[in-house]
Amino acid sequence: MVALAWLPDETVFSFCSRVHISLGYQYPHQTTKNLFQVDRAIIAHDLPNRLEYLEARYDGKLGTAEELAKTRTVLAFYL
Repeated sequence: MVALAWLPDETVFSFCSRVHISLGYQYPHQTTKNLFQVDRAIIAHDLPNRLEYLEARYDGKLGTAEELAKTRTVLAFYL
C-alpha cells in the first residue's frame, strides 16, 4: 500500500485519485478493490461510503471513518 498523507483541504475522492495514479492502476475498480474492498468501479465518491474499509486499510492513520466523513467529504456541507 502506498503510504500517503493528506494534502491540505484534500477530500477522500482526491486522495483515492492520488492512490490510483501512484499505483499505476488503469481501471477504477482496481482502486475501489484496494481501498474499499469492493470490486466495482462505481462508488459514491462525494458522500461517505465504505469509509470503514479505508480506515482499516491505513490502520486509522488517515482518521476514523466518522472523521473522514465529517472532514474529508461534502457531508458537512449537506448537514
